[in-house]
Amino acid sequence: MNSSHRFQSFGRAWCPVFLFFVMLSVPSHAGLRAFLGYSAFWSPASGPYVETHLYVLGPSVVFKRNLNGLFQGALNVSLVFKQHDSIRAVQKYTLHSQEVADTVKGRLDFIDQQRFFLPEGEYDFEIRIGDENSNTLPFKWSKKITISFPRDQVGISDIEFLESFSKSITKSSISKNGYDLVPYVSDYYPDNMSSLSFYCEVYPPQQLLGDSEKFVVFYSLKAAETNRIVNDCSGFSRQSASSVNGILGTFDIRKVPSGNYNLFIEVRDRTNKVLMNKSCAFQRKNTVVPINLYELAAVKTGNSFVMRITNRDSLIDLIRSVKPIAETSEKSFIDGDLHGTKLELLQQFFLNFWKSRNEQHPELEWNTYAAEVRKVNGNFGSVNQRGYNTDRGRVYLQYGPPDNRIVSDNEVGVYPYEIWQYYKLKTQSNRRFIFYNPDYSSNNYVLLHSDARGEVNNDQWEAIVNKRSGVNGDPGTDNYGSRTKQNFLDSK
Repeated sequence: MNSSHRFQSFGRAWCPVFLFFVMLSVPSHAGLRAFLGYSAFWSPASGPYVETHLYVLGPSVVFKRNLNGLFQGALNVSLVFKQHDSIRAVQKYTLHSQEVADTVKGRLDFIDQQRFFLPEGEYDFEIRIGDENSNTLPFKWSKKITISFPRDQVGISDIEFLESFSKSITKSSISKNGYDLVPYVSDYYPDNMSSLSFYCEVYPPQQLLGDSEKFVVFYSLKAAETNRIVNDCSGFSRQSASSVNGILGTFDIRKVPSGNYNLFIEVRDRTNKVLMNKSCAFQRKNTVVPINLYELAAVKTGNSFVMRITNRDSLIDLIRSVKPIAETSEKSFIDGDLHGTKLELLQQFFLNFWKSRNEQHPELEWNTYAAEVRKVNGNFGSVNQRGYNTDRGRVYLQYGPPDNRIVSDNEVGVYPYEIWQYYKLKTQSNRRFIFYNPDYSSNNYVLLHSDARGEVNNDQWEAIVNKRSGVNGDPGTDNYGSRTKQNFLDSK
């Protein structure tokens, strides 16, 4: 099916980022910059459907004069959903930009939305984008996605970030539950964005919540490192059960510092029992909100345990050891000039760090963590480096001990390496970390690759581990006997 589509013009501040979860960056070899967001929803009348949002950065598109004498861009778009090599849904069309008289001054960015009604199951989602006015090859991308809305439990749709929303005057393709929802096709919130808006849907089954039964949806922004609510960014919505309950919310993020966060949704019944939850990750850049030194200076240390730590160098070492579990604003303090900071302020920071994690028993919280620090210092440290400051030490302290650890230090033609596997890593499942030692002379293994979100990702990790050219006389040409790939596969 081929058709011609014109863009829907939405105001937006675009930022070049690598996107995660349900939003992915689509850069082509020709320089075309586009972002694809997709969300799964459920309709009482038609069942599950996937909504796609394609956002195109106008200056990356070739504009040509049309018959009206104005400049216009045109993209050939193909969206395909397959199961076992059989096409289940397809949409092929030409997406036209707005017409502009001047490609320098005119508004060039544009967005397109499509809906695909699909049965529940696993699909191979493929997209192909080509610039009609360019001779360069089109961009192709694919991803496996799963659509699942079990009707024997409370369901939550994908969480959709919004550029803006308003009450619907007339129903359109961007209308849901009486609102026009303009998607924000990114998971990155830069300095100039002061709010974060979102939309999701809750589907309460009749056997759990009868018709018009009351329930509450709680939503909050939590730091990815600590899972703590940031800057009191939380709210709730009281609901009466229906086939579809739309949840619309906005957070003021002007005081949310730079860092990685999760938008967390939780559904509870009237007895406060948790029925279902869901989260969606995003990144925030906010250079104007460092740690508040004035508030820190007001922390009362009194007779707390930090008053027993009077050696400046020892205290600095302890403060630096907490960096693997620190939030972004805390890391900015830790990375600062600690030796030039007053001892009292260092004590206040350290006490506040642990009180914010355990208000009643901060010393107990610290002692528990300190035991883990001693482990990583003993196992991963060296003469010149503390264990907590190594990649293995950081991962261990941040995520805990791995469920499975493969150590290889004598394979022919291969650098010493380790593969760590976590069966459950916060909201992720079966994540792995590959460390290797490129110099042999120290115990400092470098994190080379991981499939965990927010960690270094290097598709060439196997070639690097197997390359030992020029190290200790090894010619680096023979990796016979290497089990790196098999060990990696065995850890799945």
